[in-house]
Amino acid sequence: MDKCPNALFITDPANDVEIIENTKGRLLHGSGSWLQADSTFNEWLDCRASRVLWLNGDPGGGKTMLAISVLKSIKERIRAISSGPSVLLSYFFCDNKDNRHNNTIAVLRGLIYRLVHARPDLSSQFRALLEREGDQLFSSSIALRLLWRIMKEFFASPSIQRVYIVIDALDELDEESIDDFLKLLGPLLELEERNSKNQTNLDETDNCEVKWFLTSRNVRSISAILCQTLNVSLEDNLNHV
Repeated sequence: MDKCPNALFITDPANDVEIIENTKGRLLHGSGSWLQADSTFNEWLDCRASRVLWLNGDPGGGKTMLAISVLKSIKERIRAISSGPSVLLSYFFCDNKDNRHNNTIAVLRGLIYRLVHARPDLSSQFRALLEREGDQLFSSSIALRLLWRIMKEFFASPSIQRVYIVIDALDELDEESIDDFLKLLGPLLELEERNSKNQTNLDETDNCEVKWFLTSRNVRSISAILCQTLNVSLEDNLNHV
């Protein structure tokens, strides 16, 4: 098996689901079943297009546990449909108390690591960029743009049909990173808004369907952008929470 190049692909165990569960508590059986039965969630899950779903709520509502529930559900879904390497899952848990997990560079590094770990056969297309840029790929003024280019090139691979991406606690990124991340998603969010206003059918096959599942508190800078996309509010589902 081809090894993943450069320090970009060094896994960080503190961001693994098992470690997070050991720290915050195990996911209880049946937790998150209400979300997976929600019509908005299933619209996001099943539509044949790239979409963003935002799960929002006040502190203590269980957003991280719900994110873990979604992760496990998608893993089971991928196994059940025997999609092989054409349907992938990547994830990242933000943490404002850890400098390795509170900025957009860290988010993209973590997502890319898991994608390439799942498809090491595709890592060769990134070697030239990694070798050319070296440490600047993670620290220069253009690092964000370079890492985003890697993500987009991965999505453009003809053998990838769908990618699920789960990012928990977006509000725990630093303020500049929140703004940077939302700008990266800007073109997709604008397309969703235009299609929604024009009542265009979104159920159309993209070259690669990228499904973004984001969780955060009700932070003004985030809600101002994501309120126009698919969203599920914990405050609107207090009976389940």
